[in-house]
Amino acid sequence: MTYASRMFLVLLMTALLLTGCWSKAELNEGLFIDGIYLDKGQKEGQVQLSISSFITAKLKDGEASGKPFTVVTKSGDNIPDVLTSIQKDLTRRIDFSHVQVVLVAEEYARLGLGELFDWFKREPGVELNTYILSVKGEASNIAQLTPITEQLPSEVFKRFSVQNYMLNSTVRHCLIAAESGMGFAMTALNYGDQKVASENGEKELWAGIKGIDVFGDRALKGELSIDQGRAISWGLGKFRDQVYSVNWDEGRSTGSVLITRVHPKLIYKGDQDGPLFKIVLKGRGNLVYKKDMEHRSNAESNEIIMELLGKRVVKDMEKALAKTQQWGADVLNLGMLMEWNSPEEWQAYKDQWPEVYRSKAQFEIDADISISNQGSMR
Repeated sequence: MTYASRMFLVLLMTALLLTGCWSKAELNEGLFIDGIYLDKGQKEGQVQLSISSFITAKLKDGEASGKPFTVVTKSGDNIPDVLTSIQKDLTRRIDFSHVQVVLVAEEYARLGLGELFDWFKREPGVELNTYILSVKGEASNIAQLTPITEQLPSEVFKRFSVQNYMLNSTVRHCLIAAESGMGFAMTALNYGDQKVASENGEKELWAGIKGIDVFGDRALKGELSIDQGRAISWGLGKFRDQVYSVNWDEGRSTGSVLITRVHPKLIYKGDQDGPLFKIVLKGRGNLVYKKDMEHRSNAESNEIIMELLGKRVVKDMEKALAKTQQWGADVLNLGMLMEWNSPEEWQAYKDQWPEVYRSKAQFEIDADISISNQGSMR
């Protein structure tokens, strides 16, 4: 090959690389959705769906002019119909590749999430690792909150998940649990008006965690409190950096421990009068506060703190599991543990596992908590 031929080939390849991408939609043709919000429809049997999106046109000279996001809400017979109705009024194509969170209103969730899960399985644009949460009240309303520390409301809801204060449930986790006949849970939010200093003292929508919502057979069954929710989160190995406080000497002495690491152990022990599971809530933490009015040694007072803390988390787990049994919702997915360890026994139970879990499952609950750093003493 001559020098001229080689140069022509190089130039031809370079030109091909400069032609751009012809198989993907142009960025300026898409409306990138960051949040999906679902409510019960205005009419019986309908669904109300809201989508939120960042508005680049609201940015001027690097600063936002008004709220830099929009929320579009419509109702219809099913999710695809609603999305079609929304799309016909938009100048850009809906793109789900940037969805960060899905919020379901509790009123909608009580009717069941079967349709939503079916849509997830058929919509390739929504990533399965998208976070999913529930909210008391209308999901379309919470989508309008003022994001004080973040840019978008969806980023606020995402932070509630990634901080692991309660649960970081994803679409993938819920789908797997539902398809396996297990229960699942997700962080539950509430919201209301609150004066915000950065908004000149005006009242704005403010959201917070109120506990976790428990689901069985794809429908919302009930709510667990913050303490019970933390116990379930501990059992799933989810949370971190949580403070527990205990007191003794008739309330005159107290201690607080920051739990920095959790490592639960779930063990299937067999089937006699019913499936028996052992749950050990293992954890390690730092002593962040202690007031011992009897002036005991560090070792003695620390032993008291660890014993009382262990009793507290065991009691929280007992209360949480009692409620999940009442609802027939195996949120710790103990049925999967049984299937792994004893496939033959599981075969006898798998078709009626929610009822077996409700009426026959038994638990042995223990705690193993250690204090790594002593902190200061008063």
